[in-house]
Amino acid sequence: MSALRNRPEASHRPPRLQTNEQWQELALCAQVDAETFFPDKANAARAREAKKVCSACEVRVQCLEYALANHERYGIWGGLSERERRRLRHKGAPKSIDHQAFRSRAL
Repeated sequence: MSALRNRPEASHRPPRLQTNEQWQELALCAQVDAETFFPDKANAARAREAKKVCSACEVRVQCLEYALANHERYGIWGGLSERERRRLRHKGAPKSIDHQAFRSRAL
């Protein structure tokens, strides 16, 4: 019982830290058919549609960082295709993406 008395009141507790996946709740792709982000290689129009959604997404950088960290091999993540992410990795992508530069990059 004394352990409960020594607990800080809710208003005095530090804020909960975000988990790495909480950005997904803000992702625009959650509002679009998932198939859009996994187009056939021959379906360039669908890939462009996915990248257009990504370009307006506020968590685009976090999405790309997640895909790079987890070696996602398929689909459009953070506005980049499998091939584009592979090129980025081969160039020695930084552990963290420059958010400002990436946001301003045109797709």
